[in-house]
Amino acid sequence: MVVANSVVGDSRVQKAAWSAAEAGWPTTLVGVSPDRGRHEYRLGAARVVLVPCPPPKGLRRIARAALTRAHRLARPPGAAGALRSMVWRLTARRAVAEGLPRARDLRRCLAPEIAALRPAVVHAHDYTALPAAVAALGSAQLVYDAHEFVAGLTPLNPVWSASVEQNERDGIAHAAAVVTISDMLADLLLQRFALTERPVVVANAPLVEDPLREPVPVDGGVREVAGLADDVPLVVYAGVIAPMRGVETVVDALQLLPDVHLGLVSPQSRFLDDVLHHADEAGVRPRVHVLPYVAADDVPAYLSTADAGVIPLLPSPNHDVAMSTKWYDYAHARLPVVVSDVASMAAECRRLGNGEVFPPGDVQGCAAAVRAVLADPGAYRRAYTPEVLRTGTWQHQSTELLALYTRMTGQQPRQPATRSAFGLLPMDR
Repeated sequence: MVVANSVVGDSRVQKAAWSAAEAGWPTTLVGVSPDRGRHEYRLGAARVVLVPCPPPKGLRRIARAALTRAHRLARPPGAAGALRSMVWRLTARRAVAEGLPRARDLRRCLAPEIAALRPAVVHAHDYTALPAAVAALGSAQLVYDAHEFVAGLTPLNPVWSASVEQNERDGIAHAAAVVTISDMLADLLLQRFALTERPVVVANAPLVEDPLREPVPVDGGVREVAGLADDVPLVVYAGVIAPMRGVETVVDALQLLPDVHLGLVSPQSRFLDDVLHHADEAGVRPRVHVLPYVAADDVPAYLSTADAGVIPLLPSPNHDVAMSTKWYDYAHARLPVVVSDVASMAAECRRLGNGEVFPPGDVQGCAAAVRAVLADPGAYRRAYTPEVLRTGTWQHQSTELLALYTRMTGQQPRQPATRSAFGLLPMDR
């Protein structure tokens, strides 16, 4: 497996590597070192290798930046200015290739590591890993795991958009199979790339040993960590914060919910700082709590002492196809959900009746939805039937992925004699 990050914090990638190795497939996960050193870990029975990948130096880096900037400042043919249109045409092909300079760096750093393993299957996690995976294929078969709707990502600039879409189109042409996160995205990919087979859907569900057992809070649960009594209403947002995630909508809704507190289980980032500054300006900062991460398999129990979970995404084509990891974490925490009206999750919320839907970015609508689920949480929790909980686990979802490996290789893995614990550990432990 290959991923263009440091593996830490990427629960889907971790779970995929762990479950493949747990099923008996010899598995190595190649990622990017967070520094200039090489690191090796165990992830259950899987091996994790993080390779240093510094950007180029000197003239090459300067030339790359200048080319991309020239293309961005030019104009496409037909726009005013013949000279600028000519610059656009002359730089277009090269600028698109350079539009994702990190893709070139990753191919240079990761491909030799992958190729040296002589794998039967290379599983590329997300579009960012595709160039390195394709470069290392040799006789191996490629699985492309589409974590996002690339054509629906919020564009940073035209060159970037063209680059990522072209990289995905080039890479998927080499794929023996495609895996993705939701039924809606599977259908979009099938149509967009004229695939011969519908992508295998493996939802971002959590590892849950016994989905029917009531969760037992770890580390005191989010309520104790936030220092709140049992009778204080607490809604939680679990995951990375970014501008399009809509967390400011919930912060503003707190002004209409004077007794409600918000817990943010999110890593430190400038976007989290922006949300906290927004909370200060809105006068609700004392009721916004930043809570630490826990291990991926402990998240549902950790969240279970809250009263509801929020998913306030703003509109985008990528958000419409998403079934967020937090959706399944909230379900196993037995939390009612408050979700903005983005297609896949809103439709599932209405189908199950496990929460309330509100218009994206609508502060009053968000507040009304929170009031509704807090007024009668039991009515929403009843939606979490044994079947919903059982199918919403990684153990259930990953059976399709493991079956795919068998179909591709024509082999059955050798079942390991003992079970390996989930979690990253240094190789010398």
